Amino acid sequence: MLNVLRSLFLIVALGFSLSSLAQKSDSLQKVKPGYAGVSIVKGDTIRNYMLEDITVVASDSAYKAKYDRYVRYIRRAYPYAMLAKQIATEMDTDLLQVNSKKQSKKMVKEEYEALKEKFTDGIKILTVNEGKVLMKLIYRETGMTAYELTDKYLGTGKAFMWQAISRS
Repeated sequence: MLNVLRSLFLIVALGFSLSSLAQKSDSLQKVKPGYAGVSIVKGDTIRNYMLEDITVVASDSAYKAKYDRYVRYIRRAYPYAMLAKQIATEMDTDLLQVNSKKQSKKMVKEEYEALKEKFTDGIKILTVNEGKVLMKLIYRETGMTAYELTDKYLGTGKAFMWQAISRS
């Protein structure tokens, strides 16, 4: 009985060792960095290059500090972005009901003055980085940049003026 168990163990051990050798493949060899040939995709010739492996290392404390800072920016700016989305959809529905251009301009001007009075103090205290995050959030929520929103409701002249002010 002991000989049978020994021979069974020997067969199993040989089986595992042979299967591990079978998995060795020439196709898995490491390719040296540099030119690796071309591919043809839909008639376009694309050159392929192998790049060296790199390791990106960041200290956890630096990443955590940056992450926390952006969370703080978003917490301050996100409510304004949601309000911008709501106001833009309301303005679009209201402007669809108006027939004359004069009446729509009057409506936009009244809404602009009300928004200016309501939000000027809150937006003035945002930092530059919070303002940048706000613009990105407004774009994400409305699908339009701040320039496009200003252009749509206030006109190209005011949009150009506000863009020039914001860039300086």
